[in-house]
Amino acid sequence: CLTAGDVVHRFSFLPAAQDMIYACPPANILPAYRFVLDHTLDIGLKPCILNSWHRFNSYGLLWEYHSGSGISSEDGLYRLAVTGLAPKPTPENLDGLTLKLREQGVGVLVSIDGSPAGDYTGWQVVEPLLARGDLEWVASSEPFTVVAWTDAYGERVLAGDFRDREELDVARRKGLEEYSVQLHLYALVSR
Repeated sequence: CLTAGDVVHRFSFLPAAQDMIYACPPANILPAYRFVLDHTLDIGLKPCILNSWHRFNSYGLLWEYHSGSGISSEDGLYRLAVTGLAPKPTPENLDGLTLKLREQGVGVLVSIDGSPAGDYTGWQVVEPLLARGDLEWVASSEPFTVVAWTDAYGERVLAGDFRDREELDVARRKGLEEYSVQLHLYALVSR
């Protein structure tokens, strides 16, 4: 049973818990979404994001697209962009991937250098597809930084597991991870 003092102590960490959700300010990630939009949806091409994760994904891309385009989300919001993990780069998996992308009407494959998602990098898939002539390079973004809190820090914040603000500040400095990310866009070659 929690005492009133326990509740007050726990609530004292509410700002830190809320901050965990917004560790990556929109100013860091919006230029990356804008880069993809400029080369895909804004010119009528459907993107597929390989190895997306919670800091960069199709939902964020579509949010940015619809909030700036004036197009109603009822007009097929979830069909405009797709995501997937980079498969093990075997010939069978690469054939399956290109077939799936074509069936989904994908025009541009987005590969993310620095993504923490997936077991295989986008390049491990892209390189053989380039060599086979299934993809052509379109553009590469400038590198950008995405920040996120470590799981260990997040668990401690949500549990209110700090004696005082000083202990929280020390854990906070140690709990922030930075990812250097760069996007590469490749057009799917028509067959």
